[in-house]
Amino acid sequence: MPSNVAAEPSGGAFLFQEPDHIFSPEEFDSDARLMIDTARQFALKEVQPHLERLDTQEEGLMPALFAKMGELGLAGPETPEEYGGLGLPKTLGTRILEMLSLNGSFSTTVAVHIGIGQAPIYLWGTEEQKRKYLPKLAAGEWMSAYALSEPNSGSDALGLSTRAVRDGDDYLLTGTKMWISNAKWADVFITFAKTEGDKITAFIVQRGFPGVSIGAEEHKTGLKGSSTARLVLDGARVPASNVLYREGEGHRVAFNALNLGRLKLGAMSLGPARSALHHSAKYAKDRKQFGKPIAAFGLI
Repeated sequence: MPSNVAAEPSGGAFLFQEPDHIFSPEEFDSDARLMIDTARQFALKEVQPHLERLDTQEEGLMPALFAKMGELGLAGPETPEEYGGLGLPKTLGTRILEMLSLNGSFSTTVAVHIGIGQAPIYLWGTEEQKRKYLPKLAAGEWMSAYALSEPNSGSDALGLSTRAVRDGDDYLLTGTKMWISNAKWADVFITFAKTEGDKITAFIVQRGFPGVSIGAEEHKTGLKGSSTARLVLDGARVPASNVLYREGEGHRVAFNALNLGRLKLGAMSLGPARSALHHSAKYAKDRKQFGKPIAAFGLI
């Protein structure tokens, strides 16, 4: 390694070493700021006016907003350009998601799609898989989902019971996936099943494959505008060419994708937190008690 190139910290070394530089949003260039503002304006003008309608899952509303977001190029911000995405770095992609996350239901739909529902393909997919699926996903023409959890294996992801049996040029998948975000609308599911013994394999499963069906919507206390339902695999016939990464090594796809998803969750939380602070400050200036705004009181 040339002497003028600083070594990147490996693994969890960043927890114990002081970095030479910490990136801040002020360092984004004008093009990046324009994309960030585009995402923010979309959330404010296209999503926020429809919150009540989103909460009732008005038929067609979320897919329409999702497609409109895709027209702006925001459905595949970190997907490589050669496959239809913007090819943005994690710093900018995360900031864009933060601005899109003023509403939890919408941000859940988007984050699953651009993160754990799409990253496994551009990180571990074959060239054929990338060219087949990513352009439609990055354009917002198709929506993706991530199907790992099962009725008896939530946190214990490796305890899944869905099986995949080889049948000629295909695999037959049998099992039920639970709490699948985007299930109602997704065209593609990143799905995990056991093949030989306890070995886990990842598959790209299309909604239209024989034996694939979607269960009823779950009744949730929050995020009501997002879709959460079961993915039912009843001998679902999936081409062997849709194995993602390598047979028996799907756990690597599963856990590394979830690590990226946790990064996205940080942005999804920061967006509404920033919005809450904004509304709180505005209210404190407008609300008056004892003849002056409550913002004038030290406790506020």
